[in-house]
Amino acid sequence: TYHQWNQLQFTLNRFSFGHSDVDCTILSALSNAARLHLMSSSIYEDVVQKVLLRDLPRCGIFSNLTSLALGELFFSDGCYPLLYLLRHSPNIEKLSLHLVKHGAYAYDHDTNSANATADLDPTCEGTGTAVNCEKLRKIKIICPQGDRRVHIIVKILFSIINPLPQIKIHPQNG
Repeated sequence: TYHQWNQLQFTLNRFSFGHSDVDCTILSALSNAARLHLMSSSIYEDVVQKVLLRDLPRCGIFSNLTSLALGELFFSDGCYPLLYLLRHSPNIEKLSLHLVKHGAYAYDHDTNSANATADLDPTCEGTGTAVNCEKLRKIKIICPQGDRRVHIIVKILFSIINPLPQIKIHPQNG
């Protein structure tokens, strides 16, 4: 029996997998979704991050995807996961990026953190090819007040997205 879901929400955390060597295709299973909200409860959920990052190259095109909300783990590896999803989402209209206080702190104080790799020049690997986002009209960045990663992420987005959408930054206190 085939069921069409209007809305599906699930949470992945370190208890979802026994270890990071799990071979699964979570993102591929979501490729027909119109809206995806992919957040991690913590930047320290390295098992979830490893599993999802390994799953990215197996993903097809997210042809129905119009709204995408991403959390911290999609800014790792020089924003590779974010760029990959944008390249594979030709009908995306809204993009919401959620940066958290723990990630900002890790960026400022721990050069070995996953998010420290976001400090890059837009000419790095993965940013050379423009992404055709004709339908993308709005990017919203929700971040801690004073998060120094925001300008880097905006610079990366400006270097690859064509045409440029409206970008709104919403700093949050606390």
